[in-house]
Amino acid sequence: MSVPLQINANTDKYFITGYPQKVKVTLEGNASLVTVSANTQSFRIIADLTKLGIGRHTVQLREEGLNKELTYTIDPRTIDVEIQTRDNKNADSGRFQQG
Repeated sequence: MSVPLQINANTDKYFITGYPQKVKVTLEGNASLVTVSANTQSFRIIADLTKLGIGRHTVQLREEGLNKELTYTIDPRTIDVEIQTRDNKNADSGRFQQG
């Protein structure tokens, strides 16, 4: 199944590119657990970038909230991202200044 990828990062400070919007997850195990998990999608696939700085990084994806009785594969298992400083210089350009 196709699942949205959640990016954990400070997006106010950093601009992140290169990651897919969704990843493929294959679930195996008890048929009813697989069906419930697939239908509710009560789990998340996460790329944790919170401890990374500016530059290119390869990040391993992880799941959160999936029933422990199920086994899973994530495709792709890792992603390549680029983290850049957000340019906030233009944020004030629309303000009226009186002199």
